[in-house]
Amino acid sequence: MRLKHLLLYFLFSTTTVTAQTNTSLRGRVTSDGKPVPFASVGFANLKMGVTTDEQGEFRLTGLPAGQHTLQVTAVGYVRKVQPLRIKSGDNIQDIVLEATSASLNEVVVSGTLKAVSKMESPVPVEVYAPVFFRRNPTPVFSMRCKISMACGRN
Repeated sequence: MRLKHLLLYFLFSTTTVTAQTNTSLRGRVTSDGKPVPFASVGFANLKMGVTTDEQGEFRLTGLPAGQHTLQVTAVGYVRKVQPLRIKSGDNIQDIVLEATSASLNEVVVSGTLKAVSKMESPVPVEVYAPVFFRRNPTPVFSMRCKISMACGRN
């Protein structure tokens, strides 16, 4: 009789765990009616999140039911934080982000044709060996390397 009770307890406890892991949230992130690709969608208190695809769509699975705070961020958009009640099963929530007028700081890359010692340079210097460019090719660097054959020389 005790074995039967233990078996029933185990059966119901695994059913509860399965029900919790089947809870999901899906939706689409847009701005001005257009999808926002590669936006971060997640719950900070759960330490769970995903990135939207090229169409701005996302799907989070294995969520616990209850009240949570949804956070959505993307470069060039105002961060959105909103409370969201997650129910058991499939939940749908579309998010609309507002574009920001703030711009990123510019990046300046400069170089010299003459060798410069890192220690003697008046400005911070990053040194990239030719191996770096071979492992991380871009059309510009690859073409220059093939034409001038300068990538293999120091």
